[in-house]
Amino acid sequence: MKTLSPRHAAVALAALCLSGLVSGLVPGLITGPAGAQTTAPQTTAPQTTAKTVEQPHNTADSARIQALLARQPEHDILGQLAGSWEATLMAKARGNPPREMPSPATLEIRWILDRYFLESDETFQPGGQTTIRSRCIYGYNPLKKHFYRTVFQGGDPREYISIGAWNAATRTLTFTGPENNAITGDEFQRRDTFRLIGDDQVAYELAFLFQNGSEIQAVQGTYRRKDGKITQ
Repeated sequence: MKTLSPRHAAVALAALCLSGLVSGLVPGLITGPAGAQTTAPQTTAPQTTAKTVEQPHNTADSARIQALLARQPEHDILGQLAGSWEATLMAKARGNPPREMPSPATLEIRWILDRYFLESDETFQPGGQTTIRSRCIYGYNPLKKHFYRTVFQGGDPREYISIGAWNAATRTLTFTGPENNAITGDEFQRRDTFRLIGDDQVAYELAFLFQNGSEIQAVQGTYRRKDGKITQ
């Protein structure tokens, strides 16, 4: 297990101390009848000191905090996406049957914030026309034991948050989260799938899942690494 840096250990212990102090203060704030003007009688209960607050933080607690805040093996899974990628994805336009449109796309994915998160700048040109720009944050929550992905898109004030899972057998990261129809407000699910093919290709698929059980495959294709290097 990776040992926390002094800075991370200090942050973790400060958070625990703050939690203990608050729990000790709250009973004092609500003691006594409402509007009472007299001084509460003194009791012989021992005073809470910084020393007594710190007592619960034993060696086992510190080890659990360090394990929670350490970089996880799942971060290495995310790290396989780091780098520069490009693709010509196939997007489906409205119609019956839907018309496929070759759509250039790029990903620039890099580590940020002590290599706990991936930040991705993305471009997508449906039919090779208007460019849609997005920024995504990828991470892993060891307490909840899930990956997550948050998408921000240029010209759209909404955020898109999805929860991810890793399938080791197929080497696939799948993120699923809610979206809403901008006109009707109806909710549906968005699913982004990244399947790792070797070290330099990622098969991508975007699908929308509706409450009636129907599903639309909106975008699919394969990204190829532009620089030919893996950035861990």
